[in-house]
Amino acid sequence: MATDRYLKIFKDVIDHHIGKNDFDAALKMITSKLEVDTGDDDVRFYVSQLDKVLKAQPESNSMESAEKIVLDALMRLAYAWVETGEFERALKLTQVDLLHMGNALLEIRLYIFTRQDNTTEMARIIRKLYNEKISLRCPETHYILGNSFLRIDKVDLALQYFEKGVELVDKEDDEELFKRLTNSIKGIKSAKNELVKEEEENKRKEKLAREKQNQVKKALDGESGEEDGPASDLGSDKVDDEEPPGELLALSGSNGIQRILPIRSSIFQKEKRFRRVVSWIRKRVLVLGFFQ
Repeated sequence: MATDRYLKIFKDVIDHHIGKNDFDAALKMITSKLEVDTGDDDVRFYVSQLDKVLKAQPESNSMESAEKIVLDALMRLAYAWVETGEFERALKLTQVDLLHMGNALLEIRLYIFTRQDNTTEMARIIRKLYNEKISLRCPETHYILGNSFLRIDKVDLALQYFEKGVELVDKEDDEELFKRLTNSIKGIKSAKNELVKEEEENKRKEKLAREKQNQVKKALDGESGEEDGPASDLGSDKVDDEEPPGELLALSGSNGIQRILPIRSSIFQKEKRFRRVVSWIRKRVLVLGFFQ
């Protein structure tokens, strides 16, 4: 913990920057100390100074630059404590009252709960951020939300968060997060391309199947008017009404030949049925060939 004398001098310097409207210089001075003096009392003091600087800025002043400086500093501090397993300490950092920084602190809490694997608190914060359409400032938050929506198959929504995260992240300052975001984008786009290819292949197969089905239908329609098939012929001994060849009819006037005519006629009918069976089988083999 810094001495009281040092803290008084520090406050005077901050007040000097505020008096000159040099708010960014004051914020950078505070955040640089936050990275060094990380005791609970030190952090509490420096955060109170951050709040003082934010409140001192005129309403006409853009808060975006100031808030980014503060958020980056608090995020780095939270990251450091989370890495050492000091989750409760990191959470205390997000319980301070900073002007206009409530939602930004919510993003830090989301990161902490994510690393802590506290799914209940994660879900609560994600619902709030999404339903209230809160503008997100941390690329890490975009990565967390992207993964969350990816788990429930909201692929396009996840892709939007990953792409926005890439826009916000400093590639040189946080190369590891940049790689995670870009790899997620590549993975989604690759999967979507594979899905498109699979759908095209399925359509091609369906088209081919329809064409073969039409060929089969045409082949079967070509048999209309012909015999239905061998099943009825093979299952019945009924003699076909069709007349035998003329050579047999010519012999019908002879009593001797008349006696063998029924035999010859029966043989003829069996041969005829056999030829029909062969023809029927051949046609079906040709038809089945369309499916191969």
